[in-house]
Amino acid sequence: MRKLQLILLYATGVFSQQCSEVLEPLGLKDAEALAAHGSHSLTLNMIQYFFNPKAAVDNGIPTVNLNRCEMHDLHENAPYSTMKNSFDNPAFFALDNILSNMDHEEYGIMNANTLDRIAHDLHMIHMWEGAALYYQALVTAPPKPDICSCFLSTYLEAIKANLEFIAKEIRIPNQLSAQNNKGVKKGGNERAHYLGEYLGIYLGRYIGVYTLESRTINEKRSGNETAIKKKGGADDHKLDLYSGNIVDEKSWAKWKEMMQDPDSQYMENMGRSLSLYLYCQLEK
Repeated sequence: MRKLQLILLYATGVFSQQCSEVLEPLGLKDAEALAAHGSHSLTLNMIQYFFNPKAAVDNGIPTVNLNRCEMHDLHENAPYSTMKNSFDNPAFFALDNILSNMDHEEYGIMNANTLDRIAHDLHMIHMWEGAALYYQALVTAPPKPDICSCFLSTYLEAIKANLEFIAKEIRIPNQLSAQNNKGVKKGGNERAHYLGEYLGIYLGRYIGVYTLESRTINEKRSGNETAIKKKGGADDHKLDLYSGNIVDEKSWAKWKEMMQDPDSQYMENMGRSLSLYLYCQLEK
């Protein structure tokens, strides 16, 4: 009976309206983009360390498959790393994972070197440390059930769309760049440009901006086709904020500049969106 009621609510649009009212007081901003960015490289090890020590293998948190030899872009569940001699400390765990795969040419962010990958993983640990505080607050004072049901019904599809796009930026950036630059004269350091597509969107000042695909989904949902044309064009998507790998002090300085928070509320928005997403999936 309850399931039938939910179907009727969806069909009439009542559920969507109610969820909008339920979620509005939370003040979430770009929740789907932030939740996807914050979760895309999680392992079950890190979920258990930062969020829920009892999280299971069947955890319901899809992540990007870093093994590019395999066909599937996403893991259905954040995988558990069984590497020998791995460290409990998150930073050393990340270092061990990267260095233990450094001879594997089809593993990790395509076109990124070892220093790039280390910097990326430390950046993600920084995100998880912040989100963990919000997660524990949810555990201490659990939200009403309708908050989780509304959050997931509102954002789950768009989170998955963001994850799928992140996976392609990590796994096949050259193909995406070729598609985006049809008819455009090529030149310069294309390897750096491919890497810059991923880093510029997800590690730079525009981390919280929707990807073109997810923004299209959300704008169509709201009927705002004009916004798609104004904000979702090719020029907006191809933000070239990076010009190479980390190879010296100058290139590292560019990374540090890029990884500054885009605004003073960024870490709070990231922490609240990511923690609520993980809580609603892990604690159900």
